[in-house]
Amino acid sequence: ICCCVNCGQGNELDGLDDVIADTNALLNKASGWQRAWDRQTGPLQEDLDRLDDLLEGKNAVAKDSATARALLAFRRQARESLAAAASELAEDRITPEQALDSIKAARERLSELLEKHAQTVISAQAKTASERTLMQKELDKATAQGRRDRSYRPGIVDTAFPAYFYYSVGTFNTGIQHGTSSVESARSSASSTGYGSSGGSFSGA
Repeated sequence: ICCCVNCGQGNELDGLDDVIADTNALLNKASGWQRAWDRQTGPLQEDLDRLDDLLEGKNAVAKDSATARALLAFRRQARESLAAAASELAEDRITPEQALDSIKAARERLSELLEKHAQTVISAQAKTASERTLMQKELDKATAQGRRDRSYRPGIVDTAFPAYFYYSVGTFNTGIQHGTSSVESARSSASSTGYGSSGGSFSGA
């Protein structure tokens, strides 16, 4: 246990060192600031790439929904926005703080759209109110786990806003997958009893 704790602390300290170095490089436009920018936008860019499988893969759910279309439209807009911010920063048309604000704004918008799409997927997958509750519970658990994930190496935005939470595609996938598995298990259990969704029995009656 001590070893795991120490590893977690090591990751956090390494991440903090990286944040300090990147903050200095970006805010002062020092040598290597472009690489610092790429590191700060990296997690968001990866999430934008992962939207392909989420919305267009063979196992995608509600791929033709309004919330899915909104996510695809956002992906294009976000990529254009990040590219524009990098260009404007290089030409000193915006400040480093404004560039970082663009990352935070894009992440917040992605979080909002993923939360809305999660409700669309839950509505499509769940047949009853109890199943919707079960899926939402698993989604909430995934979100809580994401907040505690020690392997996550925070960026400048995370450090500047400690209470800020980024709802990533990974969090979405984990929550929906666990929710779907829980619902399927509940259905299987209910079916095996022969009493429908109640899952009851006469033992001890």
